[in-house]
Amino acid sequence: MFGGYASALLIRDPQWLVSGNQALIVVALPVFIMFEIARGAQSVETLSNRLLAIQRSLGALLASVLVVIGLTFLLGSDEVSRLGFIVTFAVTAILIVISKFIVDLVFKKTMTVRQTLDLWVAYLERYLIQIVHLDHTDHLGFDM
Repeated sequence: MFGGYASALLIRDPQWLVSGNQALIVVALPVFIMFEIARGAQSVETLSNRLLAIQRSLGALLASVLVVIGLTFLLGSDEVSRLGFIVTFAVTAILIVISKFIVDLVFKKTMTVRQTLDLWVAYLERYLIQIVHLDHTDHLGFDM
């Protein structure tokens, strides 16, 4: 997001990238982080599946765009540059895809098969513990 905003600042002055007396990045970044966490874009399962990671991150970015557009209209900000807005989020989308490829490359180069299996076992173990704690009816047959 910072890279996209910096690119937009190269094209437009900062006064045109303000929504409701706040810089566009100040409004968009918390919303984007919230959607990234909610969609699990940085979870363990996305490390092994680059396409899933890209889909979740771009989905979070799209949701952020829609929320920021809504907030911009709600706050009555007529001064926001459409070009700066588009550049901010388009460059952010490109940087997300590039970063996912880099993370995938680094992950596959540094993780051995044993380390990858240990990571998955830890993830699945934590997931199953959460399911057991949610099963108050004992339908799954787990004893607590």
